Amino acid sequence: MINMDLLRVMSFNIRHGKGMDEKIDLKRVAMVIQDQDADLVGLQEVSGLMFWSGFINQMKRLGRITGYPYYCYYPNLKTLLGGLGNGVLSKFPIISSYNQVLISSKEPRGAVIGIIDLGYGKIKFINTHLGLVEEERVEQVNEILDTIKKEDKAILVGDFNASPDKLEIKKVIKRGLKDIFVECREKNLLEPDVTTKMGYTFAYRSKHPDVRIDYIFAGKNIQPLRFKVINSSASDHLPVLAEVKLSSNKHKYSNSGWGEVINK
Repeated sequence: MINMDLLRVMSFNIRHGKGMDEKIDLKRVAMVIQDQDADLVGLQEVSGLMFWSGFINQMKRLGRITGYPYYCYYPNLKTLLGGLGNGVLSKFPIISSYNQVLISSKEPRGAVIGIIDLGYGKIKFINTHLGLVEEERVEQVNEILDTIKKEDKAILVGDFNASPDKLEIKKVIKRGLKDIFVECREKNLLEPDVTTKMGYTFAYRSKHPDVRIDYIFAGKNIQPLRFKVINSSASDHLPVLAEVKLSSNKHKYSNSGWGEVINK
């Protein structure tokens, strides 16, 4: 039984499973996800049948290793056999999903947009990996925000390749989405560890994380309860985890077996 008073959400750029030791190890990635017991996981830089990852369908493999019954995956950088893109792992049914292709002049970018059935209601879960050019990121954020309607109960996660002071992040906040790290910091709800205190998730020209570019944002009717940055060597990014409350409804949703697997 899954208590839906609380929802644990993760964002993790897995660098196609390549850890800080430069070895590809999906079991290590899966262990991070399982250890945190996340209900919804947005994954970036997931490889599908690419030569550098041994032509493995990484999303399918991660779904089986973790035991998560539902997943979806959309490559943005495409090759003849596979590609590189974003995916979602979920403990709850993904009743629909699609890839919002974003304006990109260099490496193609996109946002996975899924509708998740929590058993008593639905949320819109968006997972993205923005580009390296600031002007493009602003346009990409605009495109993503256009997919969020006023009535949506939405959670937006991803690698934004932008620090909190950048215009693209300010646009997200201006639209009414809450930066859960900031919300929890102001309410003294951060996990009490050094990694989380600073919020840094990536090392830019540094041996240690010194920038915050990975985010979890929440829309209306979603209350931030806790946030932490997870100390891990499974990728060059540190994953982030948020615990949120969506409803005071005491209903519990039971899920058994694998059920339907969405893999587009």
